[in-house]
Amino acid sequence: MPPKKRAPITLSDAYIGVTLQDKRHDGVWHVRWRDPITGLDKSRRAGTTAEECQTAADEAIRQLNGGRSLRNPKAKVWDVLQDWITREVEPNKSFKTLMTYKPYCETYFEGIADKPIGNVSAVTLEIILERLEDGGASSAVRGKVKTIMQSFFKWAKKEGYILHNPASDLPVIVNVRVKNIDDAVLTMREMLLVSSAADPYYGIHIKTLALAGIRIGELAGIRRQDCWFHNPDGEQPWLDIIQSYDRHSMKLPKNGKTRFVYIPQELADEIEQHIARQDETGVGVNADGLVFSTKGGSVLHDTNFRVKVFRVAYESAVKSGLVKRKVSTQTATKGEAVMPFPHILRHGTATTLREHGVSEHNASSHLGHGSIAVTKGYTHETHEGLLKAAQALEEVLMEIDAEAALKAANEAPEAV
Repeated sequence: MPPKKRAPITLSDAYIGVTLQDKRHDGVWHVRWRDPITGLDKSRRAGTTAEECQTAADEAIRQLNGGRSLRNPKAKVWDVLQDWITREVEPNKSFKTLMTYKPYCETYFEGIADKPIGNVSAVTLEIILERLEDGGASSAVRGKVKTIMQSFFKWAKKEGYILHNPASDLPVIVNVRVKNIDDAVLTMREMLLVSSAADPYYGIHIKTLALAGIRIGELAGIRRQDCWFHNPDGEQPWLDIIQSYDRHSMKLPKNGKTRFVYIPQELADEIEQHIARQDETGVGVNADGLVFSTKGGSVLHDTNFRVKVFRVAYESAVKSGLVKRKVSTQTATKGEAVMPFPHILRHGTATTLREHGVSEHNASSHLGHGSIAVTKGYTHETHEGLLKAAQALEEVLMEIDAEAALKAANEAPEAV
């Protein structure tokens, strides 16, 4: 006759939601509970003694901790992200952090946006980081995404959306150099030659990027009232960088900092001529007074400028023999050549400033970098720079030889 089935034993009130059951009727107890995230029943072997059952029940309670107060483990990740940004990021974070978190969330959480937050695991997040790496994302980008993941899921656990932090076990991101553009950086002379090969209307756009060292979005945001070319004290002309066009709207410049940039008088004169031609011909006139607009008068867009203006001018300069073709490699291992991009103009400006003795601090301020460490990554080895180094050594040797010759002449006995 089979043994009589024993009823599940409910523990004390401290263990509500956890039961002990003799599943096989052999005296070996199993602890059972319902997973608050998936809603599925779970069980694990407890043992035969009261002490073993107590230990297993404590472990079940640990996993159930906060389970009854979970707000909504089936909420979509994107909805919880919006809640996090509204309640946590916006009130407590700086403008710089907010402007980083929002676009990164929109871009890199897209794959799990419709996934219930209770179903997201560390493996899911590791896959996101792996895809970023496979796509050529730099370690800096992957590091920011990882930081956002950890901050978000830590908050989600605190608010009761989940019981654990799936971002806590993310892998360490190795600082790998993803993009190598040392061989693609243009000298100032080459940048000006590219601007001369561009469409006559857009030549001043490229020349301003080169000589001012500003970003494309900042160039697009310059208005007529931001140009200071005729100063009463004869001060150097400058441009006020107080807004930047990014993601279809005007925002503060990167890092949330406004600044002014001194420019050569020759460039100031050419910008004035550009504005005068706009008024005379009507080409490029913008209702908001933007100086570096498109021919139709709309805001300058990064992608269109890169493809339809800069690359066309670059290819024209190469075909005309004005400059030699230069390429950058997307990764050190793949060695894939990529088309030139306008951002190398900022690298060229930084390199030119350093080669002509401008301090790192002043170069960093001119470029609008958040720190000098960023500026160091913008300076590159160039053929002209190496020649200047050799010429400097030549001059030192000439000075030494001259000093030695003078000393020898002074020490030589006078002729009788």
